[in-house]
Amino acid sequence: MKLTHFPFKSSLLAGSIALLAACNSITYHPTKTIEQIDPQKGYRLENAMQQALQKENLVIMTFSGGGSRAASLGYGVLEQFQNVSVRPTEKGSTLLQNIDIVYGVSGGSVLAAYFALEGQDIIPKFNNSFLKKNFQKKVINEVFSVSNVPRLTSPQFGRSDLLQEQLNLALYRGKKFADLEQRKGPFAVINATDMVAGQEVSFTQDFFDWLCVDLNDVEIARAVAASSAVPLIFSPITQNNHGGACQAKSKKELLT
Repeated sequence: MKLTHFPFKSSLLAGSIALLAACNSITYHPTKTIEQIDPQKGYRLENAMQQALQKENLVIMTFSGGGSRAASLGYGVLEQFQNVSVRPTEKGSTLLQNIDIVYGVSGGSVLAAYFALEGQDIIPKFNNSFLKKNFQKKVINEVFSVSNVPRLTSPQFGRSDLLQEQLNLALYRGKKFADLEQRKGPFAVINATDMVAGQEVSFTQDFFDWLCVDLNDVEIARAVAASSAVPLIFSPITQNNHGGACQAKSKKELLT
């Protein structure tokens, strides 16, 4: 009779081995570091501001947090801006085309980042790819999916990593901040919070200089996930920090 227990024990053992293998296969990949800061390179708000100020006007928008509802509200505003004509500039003849910089947090960051990538093409693409898909339900299903249990038990993978995956599938397709150098839309500033220090984190190279980390190596979806990682609901996003390991180039070096 004891032999009847063997299949169960074997299955339990096989499951445990598979679980450990899955945990070991998940490894955090740190962002590339920089050895020397170059103020003329990278995704920098200061440079975007200077370029915008050289044009006829400067238009800045902010998108608040609040999940999909915040993204819906912001999208509705942009939809109306597409129909608002302004005095033509080199940027275009609608208010939507003349937006230079957008700030976003939480649900607003989802829209801000996609607006930067797609420009005026965000209408109707954001509506079709995100708002109509019941994105929140999709994420919840992934969190509670049995197939994701092995990954979620790893100390190097959390619910925010699942959120990043779903954001990539729906919108960003694995694109990084390096891709925003050739963006179609405004400069987007994605904001999050350092839970340890309790301070604001802006996903711009100006801020990441303090970490000696190359923001161009960070996926846009990871920044948006960090901005949307509400405590207790999502896990914190990890970011390596090598502050003090890089030096700024002097103006003389930049000119030579």
